[in-house]
Amino acid sequence: MENSWKSISVFSIILLLIGGCTFAPYTFQNTVIGTIEEIEIEEKFFMEDEFLVIEEENRQPDNSLYTIPVSDSEAYDVGQKVKVDIYSNTEADVWDLDHMKFEIEVMEE
Repeated sequence: MENSWKSISVFSIILLLIGGCTFAPYTFQNTVIGTIEEIEIEEKFFMEDEFLVIEEENRQPDNSLYTIPVSDSEAYDVGQKVKVDIYSNTEADVWDLDHMKFEIEVMEE
């Protein structure tokens, strides 16, 4: 009987902790169609941050590069045409994998 009360108490605490957190759903923000111009890999504290630098088609030259974080840059090559659907779960202006989701589709090899 004592174990069941402990289980109920632990479960109640977990629910209270989760209840204080807000999990915002991802909402669609934008679509970018362009060409991969560069693959960047930044090393930080034994970890690597990987990015695709994409030049968007039909945009002004001074405002047409997007740096998209990816979890596996080896799946892409410079020169590939891609379509990127961008989703966010925050109102903040951040581009990271904790708050953004990028669905990348290779259109041309």
